[in-house]
Amino acid sequence: HPVLFLEESAYEDENDTLAGLEEADVLTRAVLKLSEPYQSVLTLKFVQGVSNREIAALLDITEAAVRKRLERARRDLREIIDKEDAVRDNRTD
Repeated sequence: HPVLFLEESAYEDENDTLAGLEEADVLTRAVLKLSEPYQSVLTLKFVQGVSNREIAALLDITEAAVRKRLERARRDLREIIDKEDAVRDNRTD
């Protein structure tokens, strides 16, 4: 499972650090809800810093397939996060 790390030094103060960690938690939980092929390409690309060409070779797929999986993964992440935001907003109303 992907784990997203944030360096605390990237934030100016404690509130920024907390907000960043909360955002990372939301993103990590959303990634874990994706299907495995989407989790894999996102983890390789954004956590491990692997190029599309290298991802294609590792997964034995074309670079076009890597780009399509990344596109679909980002789309699905947006949908998951939007749904969670809507649920959270409904709880606070």
